[in-house]
This record gives sequence, structure tokens and C-alpha cells, in this order.
Amino acid sequence: LMVPLMHYFLGYDSKKCVALGLFFILFSSISGAFSLIYHHIINKEVLLAGAIVGLGSVMGVSIGIKWIMGLLNEKMHKALILGVYGLSLLIILYKLFF
Repeated sequence: LMVPLMHYFLGYDSKKCVALGLFFILFSSISGAFSLIYHHIINKEVLLAGAIVGLGSVMGVSIGIKWIMGLLNEKMHKALILGVYGLSLLIILYKLFF
């Protein structure tokens, strides 16, 4: 929600909006994790598991971006993303109504 608002209403460039959005997500996640640990809602094992998943995700995204940029041009990339969004929407609609 924040990225489209920064882009359309504040006039920021798309790349800057995405970077700022990820910056906010990173620090809000860190502060939320510290708060949950401080109030003993989660323990260090859960935090470690989350950190492992997070690092694996970052590595997967990095490898995926390098792989995709080498194989796809911009038009194919946009078509692929549109297909993924469409498939996600169809799955959500299926789960809602069936």
C-alpha cells in the first residue's frame, strides 16, 4: 500500500519507492521481532528459524534475479509477472468460492 502511495501521490520514481518500501519493511520486522522476544511471545529458536528462512529467501531472490535477467527480455518478464499475478488471483478466487 505504501509503494503505490509514494509513487502516485508523492511522485517518487518506481525504483526509489520499492527500495524505500523494503527499507521500512526491514526495520518494522526487526522492531517487531525484538518486541515479541522482549514480551516472551516467541523464543530464540523461533527467531533463529525465521532468520534461516529469511537468509534463504534473500539468496533465492538474488540467484533468481540473475537467472531471470540473463534469460528474459523486458517484454517476456512483464508477461510472466502478469501470468503469475493472474494465476494467484484465480487460486484465491477458487479458494474463496469452492
